[in-house]
Amino acid sequence: MKEMQKKMQAMQEQMKQIQATKNPEERKKLMHQHMQSMNDGMMMMNKMDQNQGGMMSTGESQQKSMAMDCKADDSQCQAMQSMQNRQNMMQKRMQMMQMMMQQMMEHQAAEEAQQ
Repeated sequence: MKEMQKKMQAMQEQMKQIQATKNPEERKKLMHQHMQSMNDGMMMMNKMDQNQGGMMSTGESQQKSMAMDCKADDSQCQAMQSMQNRQNMMQKRMQMMQMMMQQMMEHQAAEEAQQ
């Protein structure tokens, strides 16, 4: 998940550069780079979905394991923890998708302003 968050920050920086530039050729180049970054981000999100949130680093998964208060034989507690973890991952994914959609709209507005 941290890798995806870094990717999202990079895309936000790219959008700031696009909005700041006055040079049409530079803007076109930056927009192309941003579209590639968004495509890479979508591919990464698809992998996350396929792995059911498997993008956690070993350290993160160990922290989550230690944070669980469930006893080894308490399957109901473990099921609740699992559902909560999936819900948290889904919420983060939805936030990322919303940001990417916003950037796509800004992308389109920048292209229309160029014409």
